[in-house]
Amino acid sequence: MGMLGLLLAALIIGLLVILQMRGPSHQPAQEVQKAAAEANVDASNYPNLLKDVKTKVDASSQKEAARAQEIQQPQDAP
Repeated sequence: MGMLGLLLAALIIGLLVILQMRGPSHQPAQEVQKAAAEANVDASNYPNLLKDVKTKVDASSQKEAARAQEIQQPQDAP
């Protein structure tokens, strides 16, 4: 019985530690709202938010690809 009690206590403590580490569930939503405001993205509608972020990432990726291509091309020397 003593071993079972210790096992149960360890399980309860483990669950409490996991719950404490998770933190409040509303925090990510606040972080998304803050990041959206900083990036000038409309966060009122979640699907539109994802679409806006994808568009910005795609544009950024295209700029980086163009920059990499410019760097790789040999420069015309006089």
